[in-house]
Amino acid sequence: METTLNPWIELANGENNQSFILREEQSIIRKFNTKVSSQYKIHSSIFPAPFMGNVHTAPVVVLGLNPGYDEKEEERGYYRKYENWWMQQIQHKLPCPQWPLFCLEKEYEEQSPYWGQKLKPLIALVGREKVAANLAKIQFFPYHSKKFKTL
Repeated sequence: METTLNPWIELANGENNQSFILREEQSIIRKFNTKVSSQYKIHSSIFPAPFMGNVHTAPVVVLGLNPGYDEKEEERGYYRKYENWWMQQIQHKLPCPQWPLFCLEKEYEEQSPYWGQKLKPLIALVGREKVAANLAKIQFFPYHSKKFKTL
């Protein structure tokens, strides 16, 4: 069996039509979702967010637990609107090259202000553009849920 350095390419190529969960993890996630309350359920219909920014060159990398899930963001169409950006990101193609950490891009941040708020002190210190160019974030667990719970 051929090993790939980037398991997310399968999702980007549309080879996995059942959900946005890696094929190897689907049965584990399905089983997990049957045992937990809605706050811990993993949303398989939302594109995963394993990393953002240029993880190959960013001098600063932030490790997060997992990307959250917000009903209001889903109601506004945020997850679908930026699905293509995430599809590009997981292939290490920057969807917004002038903003490698694209969660700081103005329109994106209006839809999802979480990271802009979290990085506000750093942005105040060095500027939004410098943070977006020099910081990347990696999620320990790439799938969306309201709250994290160990599998």
